[in-house]
Amino acid sequence: MAKEDEFSDNYVVLKPKRGGVLDLLHLLWTHDVENNKFMDVSPGLNTIEFRRRLIVINSVIVQKALHWLEKPMAWAGSLLEMWLNLLYCNGNFAVLLFRFFQGKVVMPDKESAAFVSAIGCLDRRVDLSKDIKIGDCRYIAQLSLMASKISYENEAFIKIVVEKRWEMEFLHYDKVGL
Repeated sequence: MAKEDEFSDNYVVLKPKRGGVLDLLHLLWTHDVENNKFMDVSPGLNTIEFRRRLIVINSVIVQKALHWLEKPMAWAGSLLEMWLNLLYCNGNFAVLLFRFFQGKVVMPDKESAAFVSAIGCLDRRVDLSKDIKIGDCRYIAQLSLMASKISYENEAFIKIVVEKRWEMEFLHYDKVGL
């Protein structure tokens, strides 16, 4: 039986931030995986066959690329979200252009109840179905679905939806992961 701190007797855990190009080449040309910086392996697992090492190398390269692209992708996502909210606050693209030339563009505020995430821009529905009442077997499922959908939004948006649209008590907002 495995110890509590181990999840398996036979494991390989990739650590893409720990190694460099030389460690990738070392992994490609040698069977010795125990001394590679990219990997934590279970005791006794000294070698991995070539095909599996290629999969590990590809996985490490993809993970390194994703780490490298993390900031540009976050920036692009924020830019897209701001653009969608800019269009929504001003009505549409034509109105936005008209207001731009008048100098009256309405700028979205990330903390306001009108600002929505990219998920919220895709689907603006927030109301619970009038046909489904408390006690109906579908009520909890519907409430869970809508709650998970608005969980991507800011505190002001969630508070308005919960108190005004759903007519429930807003208890707490947790900014974990934001």
